[in-house]
Amino acid sequence: MSISLYLLQIDQLREIDAGVSEVGGFRLEDGALPPSFIINTAIADLESGLAPLWCSFFLFVNEKEGHAVGSGGFRGVPTNGRVEIGYGVAPTQRGKGAATAATLVMVSQAFAHAGVAEVFAETSVDNVPSRRVVEKAGFQHVGRRESQSDGLVDQWLIRRKHRA
Repeated sequence: MSISLYLLQIDQLREIDAGVSEVGGFRLEDGALPPSFIINTAIADLESGLAPLWCSFFLFVNEKEGHAVGSGGFRGVPTNGRVEIGYGVAPTQRGKGAATAATLVMVSQAFAHAGVAEVFAETSVDNVPSRRVVEKAGFQHVGRRESQSDGLVDQWLIRRKHRA
């Protein structure tokens, strides 16, 4: 599956929050968007002046079909050289490579910024498909922790490769 990422701007986030079924000419597959609290947080962060790359999110678009199959982005601005990513794909589109392709692009976007040396992710220990996404993208398992919202989660990290 050929996936392109489109960074959403504040006006598009407001449209999504209002319940539209299409943004930027792309039909939104059911389940392709994050929960409304993430959309509202992104809007508030953009209104406060934070850079869109770090506080908005990307639509994962299947160019051939012309629809958004998922979304993801960074969970805030980089701190101490590290930024966290999150992603999700519509249930009908899972297992087709969209999340892995999008994760690779997001990692590349993060490493395009000199201040980012590491990209971090967490996956529920029970979510094997999400675990496979980060493994295929080159992340290394670095630990586990108990999360209030997700229970036990695996922690993953990929570091910028330094050229000699």
